[in-house]
Amino acid sequence: MYTFLSGGTGTPKLLQGFRKIVDDSKLEVVCNTGDDYYWNSLLVSPDLDTVLYLFADLLDTEKFWGRKDETFRMLEELRTFTPSDYLDTWFLIGDKDLALHIFRNHLMRRGDSLSDVTNLLMEQWGIRAKIYPMSNEKVTTTLHDKEGNSYHFQEYFVRYRTEIDVERVEFVGSEDAHITPYVFKTLSASKNIIIGPSNPVTSIGPILSVEEIRDKLVDKRERVTAISPIVSSKAFSGPTSKLMDAVGMGASIEGLVKNYKDFCARLVLDEADRSQAQLVEDFGIEPIFTDITLATMQDKERMAQFLMEVL
Repeated sequence: MYTFLSGGTGTPKLLQGFRKIVDDSKLEVVCNTGDDYYWNSLLVSPDLDTVLYLFADLLDTEKFWGRKDETFRMLEELRTFTPSDYLDTWFLIGDKDLALHIFRNHLMRRGDSLSDVTNLLMEQWGIRAKIYPMSNEKVTTTLHDKEGNSYHFQEYFVRYRTEIDVERVEFVGSEDAHITPYVFKTLSASKNIIIGPSNPVTSIGPILSVEEIRDKLVDKRERVTAISPIVSSKAFSGPTSKLMDAVGMGASIEGLVKNYKDFCARLVLDEADRSQAQLVEDFGIEPIFTDITLATMQDKERMAQFLMEVL
C-alpha cells in the first residue's frame, strides 16, 4: 500500500503515474481541505475533488481541475443578473462540477460528514482507491498581506492570480481540527507514506496543521518520503516559491528540509540539486536523486516506477 498526502496538482500528477503500474486498490490519498471554499453558499472542496475526479476518470487532465468535457452555462447565466456584486462569479464552477457540490451540500446539511460523502462518492463512482479528507472539521487557509488585509486561498490564487504581497499564512480552525478514523488507520498501517510534490505551504501545510496528523507522521518518520516541489529554488508550478519566501521558509532545499525534518526520513530531489546532498543529510534526511519532472505521462510513470524501486 502507498499512502499519499495530496494537494494542488503536483501529487495528482504523480498519482497518474502510479495508476499505470499499481492497482488503484493499493493507493490511499489524504487530501488537503484547507482551500475548501463556500461558493455562493455551497461548500466546494477543490483538492479533494481533483483526486476523486482523477480516480473516477472524470478529471480534466489538461487543466488538472474540474470535470473533463465541462460546460459553464450556469456560470454564464449567473453573470447576467444585476446587481451581481454579491454573487461570486470569478470562481469557475462548471455545470457538471456544480452537480457534485449540490449533492455534497445536501448530504452534509442532513448531518453527513465530509468523509461520509466522500465514501459514498467513491462507492457510486466505482473508485477502488481510498480517498480521505484530512479532517471533517473546517480548516481555512488564510493569507494576510502587509497592509493587514486577509484573503481566502481561493481569492489569492484564482481571483487575484497570486498578485497579493503575502506576509503571513494562517490555517484558521486547525487548533480544533481532528484526524478522522480513516486517516488515523491508514497512517498507522501504511508502510510507505509519500508527501507529494505539492506546495509545502498551502497544499501540504494545512494537512500538517492538524496536530494529530503531524504527530502520527512524526511517529512514522522512517516510513515517510517527501518529493521536492522545487528544482534549483524554482517551483514546477503555481506560487510555491513565492509563498515559501513569504512565510520565511525560503524557496530552497534548505527551507524545505527545515520544514519537513521532524517527520520525513527521505527526500527525493532533482539531479540538478545534487550539490545539496550534504545539507539534506545534516538534517537527518536521506537525499535521493532522480529526474523529478512530471511534464508528460512517461515522466509520471517513470517517477512512480522509481519510487517503487527505492522505497
